[in-house]
Amino acid sequence: MIIAINIILKTVIIKLVTWIREDTNSAQLASITNGVFIAQFFNTGFLLLFVNANLTEHSPIWLTKYFKGPFYDYMPGWYSVVGFLIIKTMIINSIMPYVGLVTSFLIPAIKRKLDRKMGNDVYVTKKTSMALYKQLYSGTEYVIHFKNSGILNITYMTMMYGIGMPILFPIAAFNFFNQYICERIVVSYNVPLPPALDDNLTKNMIALFYWSPLLMLFNGYWMLSNTEIFDNDFSYIPSTITGMKSGHFVNTAFTSINWATPVVLMAASAVFLIIFTKVFDKYLMDWGFSLQAKEINVDENLPNFFTCVKLSQADEVVNEEKNMQENFGILINDPDTVEKLDNTCQPKKACQGSPWYTVLSNVKYQNNFNYIGAFVNEREKLIEDGSIDEVDNNGEFTEDFKHIRFEQSDVIMVLLNLAVIPDEIVRKMDLQRGWQKRFKALMTEYKQNFKGQCEWRYQDQALEDSYAAFVKKQ
Repeated sequence: MIIAINIILKTVIIKLVTWIREDTNSAQLASITNGVFIAQFFNTGFLLLFVNANLTEHSPIWLTKYFKGPFYDYMPGWYSVVGFLIIKTMIINSIMPYVGLVTSFLIPAIKRKLDRKMGNDVYVTKKTSMALYKQLYSGTEYVIHFKNSGILNITYMTMMYGIGMPILFPIAAFNFFNQYICERIVVSYNVPLPPALDDNLTKNMIALFYWSPLLMLFNGYWMLSNTEIFDNDFSYIPSTITGMKSGHFVNTAFTSINWATPVVLMAASAVFLIIFTKVFDKYLMDWGFSLQAKEINVDENLPNFFTCVKLSQADEVVNEEKNMQENFGILINDPDTVEKLDNTCQPKKACQGSPWYTVLSNVKYQNNFNYIGAFVNEREKLIEDGSIDEVDNNGEFTEDFKHIRFEQSDVIMVLLNLAVIPDEIVRKMDLQRGWQKRFKALMTEYKQNFKGQCEWRYQDQALEDSYAAFVKKQ
C-alpha cells in the first residue's frame, strides 16, 4: 500500500507542478523532484513512525496528546513491527527498477501493436500526424525527476533509520546497483535523447543530500540512547495491553553522558557550523576562510564558435532564415552571422548538444509545437493539417499546396519572433488558410511606405547614405 500510494502521490504532484509551470524546464523538473521526494519520504519514513508513536509523556501536552500509538520509544517491539515494515518496503523498492524496466519495453510494444491493428506492418497506423507517430515509435520521455526523487527517498530513509537498523545500508546499495543497471538499459534502448538541461537539477540534488547526514545523527542518537535496549532499564506496566513508558527525554541529551553522547555532540557541532557559516559567511570570506563568490575566469583554449558548429546545426539557421526572408519578408538573424554559418566547414571538434539559445532547439518544444522546420527536406510530406492533397500531373504536391502545408510550422517561427515584426503588421495578421501570401503582401506594402516616408523626410546627403545602408542591410 505504501508503494502504491507513493506512485499515486508521484503522479498527482507531477501533474500539479506541470500545471503551475516554471520559468525553465530544468527548474520545473527540480520542483517536481522536491515535491515528489517530500511526499514519498513523509509517506514512507514519517507516517509509520507517527501513527505508531506515543508521545503523551513528552511536552508540549497540547501537541503530544494526539499521538497515542503503542510505542513510547524505539523499543524492541517497535523494531519487530514498524522496523520490519520499513525494511520490507525498502526491499520491495530495490526490486521495482526491474519492474520499471520490463514495463518500459512492454507497454510501448503493446501500444505499437494496437496502432498497427495487431499487424507487423509499420506503415499501417492510426495516427493522424507525423508528430504523434514519432512519439509512439521514439520511446517514452525519460522521467529524470522521478528517478531523482526515488534516490533521495532511499538515501533519507537509510540515513534516518540506518544506525538502528544497519541492514538498510546494504539494501540501499543493492537498490542503487539495480537502478544503475536498469537505467543504463532504458537510456540506451528505450528513450529518445533527453532535452538539454542546465545545472539547476544537479545543484538541487546536492543541496538536498547535504541534510541527510544531519538527520542520521539526530535520529541515530535517539535510537542509540534508548535505555531499555542498551541499559536494561524498564518500567512496570499495569496490564498487557498497555505500552511501557520509556523515560527517555530530550533534556537528558546533554545532562547525562553515555555511549550515544559522541553522536549528539557531532550533531550539535554540525548545526553550529551550519548556522555559523550562514550568518558569518561574508566575514569568513573577508578573513580568507572560504572561497570567494567572484567567478574565476580560466582560459580553456576553446576554438572559435563558428569553427565548431556542426554543419547540420548551421543549416538549420541558414535555411530557416532563407525561408523567413523569401516567403515572409522577415529578417530574424544578423546577416553577417548567417553568412558565416553558410560558409562554415566541417569542424574538427564539434559542439555537443544544441549551441543555440532558442526555444525550437529543444526537441521537447519541437514535438509540443508539432514543428517541422524549413531545414527538413520534403517536409510537406511530414506535415498533416487536415487539408485535401493537391497534386500536379506527375502526382507531386503543387507549389501552392506545399506552402499551404508549410504554414502549419512556419506560424510557430513567426509567432516566436514577433519582436522583429512591426506592430501594425502584427495587428493585421490573419492566420487563416493562405495567411503566408497575405502576410508577405502586408510586409511589402509596409516597406514601400516606409521607404517613401524616408525619401520624403530626409533630403540631407548624409541621411540619404544612412538610409541606403539601412535598406541594404534589410
